[in-house]
Formats: sequence, C-alpha cells, structure tokens
Amino acid sequence: MNTARDEWVYSFSADALQKQMRFAIDEFNREQVRWSKVKSVDRSQVSQRLKWSESLLAKLQRSPSPPLAQALVVVAHYRPYVRVDYYADPVFSDRLTGNHAAMFGASLQLV
Repeated sequence: MNTARDEWVYSFSADALQKQMRFAIDEFNREQVRWSKVKSVDRSQVSQRLKWSESLLAKLQRSPSPPLAQALVVVAHYRPYVRVDYYADPVFSDRLTGNHAAMFGASLQLV
C-alpha cells in the first residue's frame, strides 16, 4: 500500500490518528469546495497544510471526503516491524485497492 502521506494516516495512537485525520479531511473538503468547479487544479495554489500527490489532487474535483469513520482506524505493520494505527481510507491512500481487502478482509484488520 502506498499512502504518499504517511505522517497523516499512521500514528502510534488511535486518538492522535483520529485528530490528524479529522484535520486532513476538513482541509481536503475545504479545498474540494474551492476547486470542484474549475477545469484543472493549480498545484501551486492548493493549501500547503496537506501533502498533495497527483492522486489526491485528482480527487479534489470529484466529491468531498467521507466523514471520519472510527471503523477505518485499523492496526497495521509499518516498515515492517512496528505496529501502528492506520486510517484505511482510499481517498488518503494512493494505492489501496480491492486486493488489500481480499488479503486482509474488508476491515483491513491485521490479526
């Protein structure tokens, strides 16, 4: 899985992760309202408060991010031996596909 924004979607604390993601979702949604009606997003003009990948920039012109969901906070292994909490939302993860759900279950919860 590739998030392109590890500092936002991983944390050692589920509470801190939810706080981070609440901020990221709110920031994304503010920018989404701002850019939803234009033909293309000007990367130099988007908020610098988030790390923007090409994938996340493309999502700005679609729909707002879903609200924070506690069910998306799952335990994951990070690089590769540290257990952390991960926010498993495809909006904020550049490479999170159906294959991940097939391997780990719909909740992406490690056992």
